[in-house]
Amino acid sequence: MATANIPFGGSHGGIEVNPMELSLRELEALTKRFARELAAAGFFSPAIDVLGPDVATSGREMAWMMDVY
Repeated sequence: MATANIPFGGSHGGIEVNPMELSLRELEALTKRFARELAAAGFFSPAIDVLGPDVATSGREMAWMMDVY
C-alpha cells in the first residue's frame, strides 16, 4: 500500500543492456517486448501499476510501455 493510501505500489525490473548500442527502433522494440512479457505474467497493467521513469529512461520509454496497455 502506498503512503498516500492508494492501491499502487512501486515496482522494479529491468534489462541489462547498453541503450547507446541500440538503434532507436531496437530500443523501442525491446521496451515494448519487456512490457508485453510483464503484462503476460500478470505484473503490468493499468489496474496494478503506475508507470514512472527511472534511471536512463524518460517519457519516451513510458509512452512505448503505455502503447502495450
